[in-house]
Formats: sequence, structure tokens, C-alpha cells
Amino acid sequence: MATWKDPITLATLVIAVSTVVSVVVSVLMWAAMRRQTKVTQAMFEAAYRPYIGAIELSPMTSIQELAWTVLTLQVKNSGSIPAFGLTATWKLLIDGQSILQNVPSQKLTLLPNTFAHLNTEFTVAREVYEKVKIGKLRFSVTIDYQGVKNKKYRYTQHGETDRKGNYVLTFAESD
Repeated sequence: MATWKDPITLATLVIAVSTVVSVVVSVLMWAAMRRQTKVTQAMFEAAYRPYIGAIELSPMTSIQELAWTVLTLQVKNSGSIPAFGLTATWKLLIDGQSILQNVPSQKLTLLPNTFAHLNTEFTVAREVYEKVKIGKLRFSVTIDYQGVKNKKYRYTQHGETDRKGNYVLTFAESD
């Protein structure tokens, strides 16, 4: 009759307990390694991606019978890899009324630490343009682009005219 004092039973019990402990430790190590792999992947993706941001907005206006304006937004890729398939879509509102919502521009590739100029133009009646000069214009430009493995990113720059008619970049959203 075997008892717990029997050396073979005692050895079997020690082996069983150590096996269970080994399995638990292995599962905990696997979970920790999985979390570390996800953190490392997120760090890699954050370090090796394009980052598009607005640098400057330059308006050019010609007023005759109609007011014709060209807005040029200078953007920079501050990331470490090129931004592929970069397109810009502009939306302009005067007094809450849409005056322009154009289709995306042609696709560009923007290398790291380089700049691009994204343009749009609009023409309005002179009396409508007077509202632009007193701070009634709101605009946004949405820039879609891709990075490594065609991962898609979006940057939206918002702006408006102030009470003196100056074009001002207000805030940006990025993902």
C-alpha cells in the first residue's frame, strides 16, 4: 500500500506540482511576451510612418467684378518614410453656406522632410467676399495618405478668416 511517505509517491507528487507550476509560469511568460510584442510593434509603427502637418497658409486674392482667391497650404512630411497617395480635399464655407467642396487632388508622394503646396481656388461675388474680410470664412483641408503596407492616415487642418480678413490656421486633427 502506497502512502504519501513512500519515496515513489512523494517523487510523483513533486513532479506533478512542479509541472503545474511550470505551466503557470510559462503561460504568464507567454502573456508578458505578447504584451511586449504589441508595445514593440506600436513603437515601430509610430517611429516608421509619415507624419503630415501644415506649415503655412498663403492666400492670393484678385478683386475685380468677382473676387478670385487662391489658397495655398504648405505641408511637410515630418515622418521617417514617404507619404504615398497623398490627396487633399478642401471645404470652404461663408456664413455657413458651402462655396466649395472639391474632389480630391491628384495623388502625390511626399518624401521625408520635404514640403508640398496644396492649392484650391474659389470665385465669389464682391459682396460675398466682403463677408470673408470680416471673419465669416471657415475652411478645412483633409489630407489622406498612406504609409508602410498601405496603412491609411488622415490629417485635417481647419482655419478661418479673422475680423481683419487675415487667414488663420485654427486647429488640426490627425489619426
